[in-house]
Amino acid sequence: MNTFGLKEIITQFDNENGGLENAVYLSSERWYYFPTGANREAALVGLRQDPPADLYEKSKKIARFWQLKLQQATEQFQLLKRQLTNDAASGMRGISGAPSLDDFEKLKALQEVVKQAQVGLFDAKETVEKNMPAGWKHQLELRQKRHDENRRANEAFLEKLKKLEV
Repeated sequence: MNTFGLKEIITQFDNENGGLENAVYLSSERWYYFPTGANREAALVGLRQDPPADLYEKSKKIARFWQLKLQQATEQFQLLKRQLTNDAASGMRGISGAPSLDDFEKLKALQEVVKQAQVGLFDAKETVEKNMPAGWKHQLELRQKRHDENRRANEAFLEKLKKLEV
């Protein structure tokens, strides 16, 4: 048995699951989510969860990672873009200088992270669907069919309403 210290055990866990630099941290939950489907509490003595053995459950956790990654990257991109837009507007009024090209490059890099996360989420959702138990797929298809029928019926009803006038 290894006699690692707690920090070493956490570092090993992080590295086995893609590294902390690739994890998504949710401050509201104080949890790290990894691209492998693993996750852990931020606390040193917190809970660590390996990726599930079940492919469907694992693919759902991976999809959750990509969803969080996309959300965070989009928020960071929008925040920096807003900041640079405000800085440039202030510069045009003579209040400050122009934003740096380094900041613009950071914005372009964030744009790439968003694009990668979009692709990752799309692929992960396909994997979830592929690994979904057969009975669930049938139920999901039935639910989607009912939803589509309902939408079409409501669209037709709205068209009829538009034609009624006094």
